[in-house]
Amino acid sequence: MSEVRFVVVAAGTGGHIYPGLSIAGSLQERVSEAKISFIGRPNSAEESAITKQGYDFYPIRAKALPRRISLQLLTSGAILSYSTLRCIRLLRHLRPRMIISIGGFVSVPVVLAARMLKIPVAMHEPNALPGLANKFMAKYARVVMLGFAGAAKYMPPQANMVVTGTPIRPEIMATTKEAGRQGLGIDRSKKMLLVVGGSQGAKSINESMEEAANAFKDRQDLVILHQTGPGHFAEVCKRFGGTSDRAIDGNRTIVPYIQQMPLALAAADLIVCRAGAVTLAEITAAGLPAVVIPYPFAAEDHQRKNALELVEAGAAIMIDDGELTGEALANAVLTILDDDVRSHRMAHASKNLGKPAALQEITKTILNLM
Repeated sequence: MSEVRFVVVAAGTGGHIYPGLSIAGSLQERVSEAKISFIGRPNSAEESAITKQGYDFYPIRAKALPRRISLQLLTSGAILSYSTLRCIRLLRHLRPRMIISIGGFVSVPVVLAARMLKIPVAMHEPNALPGLANKFMAKYARVVMLGFAGAAKYMPPQANMVVTGTPIRPEIMATTKEAGRQGLGIDRSKKMLLVVGGSQGAKSINESMEEAANAFKDRQDLVILHQTGPGHFAEVCKRFGGTSDRAIDGNRTIVPYIQQMPLALAAADLIVCRAGAVTLAEITAAGLPAVVIPYPFAAEDHQRKNALELVEAGAAIMIDDGELTGEALANAVLTILDDDVRSHRMAHASKNLGKPAALQEITKTILNLM
């Protein structure tokens, strides 16, 4: 049987790259003759992550269009025109049956080229506040798959939208709480707080955890696992020392990076985290209540919109990064952990938001379009 070719456009943050890789993997499992190629920025995070997985990667130049008339608009427009022409040539060469766009400004010339060549486009928007590229391109897509239902109100009314959720790692749903506790060596009778500022960590969250240490240290019923990020680990541990990969501060275990995040999510009773789309998809699928601190410099402050989806559903407490202190963090954490009724209610709300079958829904939607 001849190849069935797909092109995935996934650029920018992990919130675009990893859903793109998950979708690619699922398509390969469902369509044995699938041939999948990626398009993204040259010398970028997506090129590194995608080529490591063995996919063909085609770099193109692209630049976000400024919102005001300026000389930069002319430069960006010229790059967009050049990149669109290059994408037309590339897509004619690859001859895909479908384009799968996850967002980022690199998707604009690809989707424009696909429209000119009459190649169908399936789009996925992981955030509650869609990026400018996806808002602009949505009207050209056969279907727009949303990570959050709230994103629909920002899309053009003519867009064909369906709420699928955002893909998560299969291990998240395959790991039970007992397996998580056993795998991490955590006493089942104790409550566990997981603190994660993203894979690279978050300085403000690390600092507030240091300030909050006194509020937690005498709690015999509490265990804390704190991921600082590799670049922040030494700074956090300088007060009490530690090895190169772990430090203990009372009831808090501090690590630069959690290798077995599915175990940690399964074992935890509460998480402190940023509000990236993939992070929130994973914690809601796991049914975890959260204290969310949106990254304040995310494009268009979209993490705040993501966080508000959980807050409005009753699944999270949000603290703005500029208002984050040790006292504010400790109060939010203990307000949840010391109130079993509230904790269970928040966990239930989180579970109701979760879409553990998102990847299957996305794959089915794409294949139905074919």
